[in-house]
Amino acid sequence: MSIRILLQTTLLSTEEDDWTIARFSMLRDYLANLKEVSGSSLYQVTARDKLLKNPESPTGTIQYFPAHPHEGGIGVPDYAKHARVIATGKSLVTERTFNLAIAAERCSDERGNQLGRVFAQSTFHHFVDYNWDISTGCPSFVDEPPGEGMQKEPQAVADIQCYVKNLALWLAPTS
Repeated sequence: MSIRILLQTTLLSTEEDDWTIARFSMLRDYLANLKEVSGSSLYQVTARDKLLKNPESPTGTIQYFPAHPHEGGIGVPDYAKHARVIATGKSLVTERTFNLAIAAERCSDERGNQLGRVFAQSTFHHFVDYNWDISTGCPSFVDEPPGEGMQKEPQAVADIQCYVKNLALWLAPTS
């Protein structure tokens, strides 16, 4: 039985000149094409509008994230003992360190309900096609020149693919 994944943005599909779900096709296709050892699909991916280990990497960890200067802020409140920052970045311009991603383990709420794992990243658009392959194009409002890291670093695409695979497996409910 494959793990179900929902990819969704808050944009309308008519807003073609924006980061609609259509611009996440490489992420969708990558996850949808992953197979279990038996050959069956690992994930059933639905795309609609409305973790850091990589054994294939020379360092054993994921080293590359597609990123650019306007990252958003994300953090973990002091009282959230079940959550932690799992990835940070450092601005090449200001040398300021910032959080890229946080993860929270399963926990119970004040009523005793079991809550699932949670993952949050500073910006969703790291996973749009344009950040995996700049030849796919971007919305007209993007006025910064594209980076070439994903094309120049052979390990970069493999790292981000391993990252999304690990993340999807970690988020999946356990029986």
